[in-house]
Amino acid sequence: MDNNYSFSKKFLEGEAISNFWNLASYGIISLNSFIIIYFLSVYEYGLYQLILSVIAMAVSVAGGAFDGLVSVDLSRYFGRGDTASAKRLFWEYAALKFFLMVLQVAVLIIGANLISNYGLASAKFLRPASIAVVLLSGQSLINTFFKSKIYFSALKSSFVGEIGKFFVIIGFLFWQGLDIENVLIVYVVGQSFSFVFSTIYFIKLYDKIFSEVQAVKKFLLKDLMKIHGIWIFWRYLLSRIGNNIRPWILRIFLSTEAVGFYSFARNLVAIIVRLLPLGTLGILFPRETENKEKFRYIFIRVIKYSLFLSTSLSILAFFIVPSLLSRFLPKYNPAMPLFKIMIGIIFLYGFYKILRMVLVVFQEQKALAIRSFDESILAPLILVFLLPVFGITGAAIEWVLTYFITTILFYVYISRKHVFLHLRPRDILKIDKHDYELFKKIYKMTVDFFKKKCFPILK
Repeated sequence: MDNNYSFSKKFLEGEAISNFWNLASYGIISLNSFIIIYFLSVYEYGLYQLILSVIAMAVSVAGGAFDGLVSVDLSRYFGRGDTASAKRLFWEYAALKFFLMVLQVAVLIIGANLISNYGLASAKFLRPASIAVVLLSGQSLINTFFKSKIYFSALKSSFVGEIGKFFVIIGFLFWQGLDIENVLIVYVVGQSFSFVFSTIYFIKLYDKIFSEVQAVKKFLLKDLMKIHGIWIFWRYLLSRIGNNIRPWILRIFLSTEAVGFYSFARNLVAIIVRLLPLGTLGILFPRETENKEKFRYIFIRVIKYSLFLSTSLSILAFFIVPSLLSRFLPKYNPAMPLFKIMIGIIFLYGFYKILRMVLVVFQEQKALAIRSFDESILAPLILVFLLPVFGITGAAIEWVLTYFITTILFYVYISRKHVFLHLRPRDILKIDKHDYELFKKIYKMTVDFFKKKCFPILK
């Protein structure tokens, strides 16, 4: 066990570093996205999103279903100082991901040949897109290792990838312009930059941790799959496929342009919710499960503060984002009513995300399968019902509705199964002495952190 470990210090360090690089990435991502959206027509952008949805489904099948579960167990092993078991589990998982990745690439290549017979415009792009599946699968394996080791330095990989994309985009604009094929090349190049950068950090960290460690002989992944395998399948695989099949349902019932408007509004929401400082919690929670009193203390406060931040972001997004985008991207004005409905997701996100992390930490795979049911069965059924009645607005209503249902079901399950996490109104609404003490502690730690990391001369 690391004697220097502190939940609050690691949380602050993780969020400070991740938010810095997230903001840097958001800046360049926004610039890249603006250029792509500006030069592509709504139809081309919709087609681009359909292709990305296929890539996302392939990556999910290629081992992504088990990233969260393996990361939690690796984190537990590292927390106990059992690096021998951690090494064994990591390499077992690496072998599984490699096998599934090869399988998915083969499916994409064969599938491209089959659907090209039907004259679908997206078919010819699936072969080069398979390269992205290889890169994303490798990246997810490395990220699983980084998360379990609470390693933040490689968070800048996304920024590096976006910088690479920016220069390639500029090159295409001066050379031959941007079309869907070139945008896909840009996407693959960006993933290549991120993967190479992360790999360099991975090799250094792996050598430092595992170079002199002999892995245990026991087959760890097999036991893990026996306990949680079927529920992992429902939870991750079906939910990822269901989530990424939404654009195809829109394409069938409405049009490719509708996919473009819907994806544009949804991506705006995704960018905004990522501003919430929640990512580090999923890494730190597994180390706190043995002390129920401490876990409840952390749980109540992160719920309270995340709800406040979610509400603030929702209000700001409602009043600021539509006016800005109508000025700079007027061709996407039809997406603004969708975005205003989807702001409900921003409000729910903090509560939902934390509940989901808790269920992952306690390995409640049966409960997490609720999300899979919503995404793979309930959401498509609601879409099929709402789209003919409300048109594209029905897609926004469906997303908020399924999110709300999942959030409520998650909380009901947690409050019954883990009674010590039951919330009372005063737990969320009241600011007590512990909050004031925590604010003072965070303020002091924040000042010390920035003095140490950013302004060492002030120490």
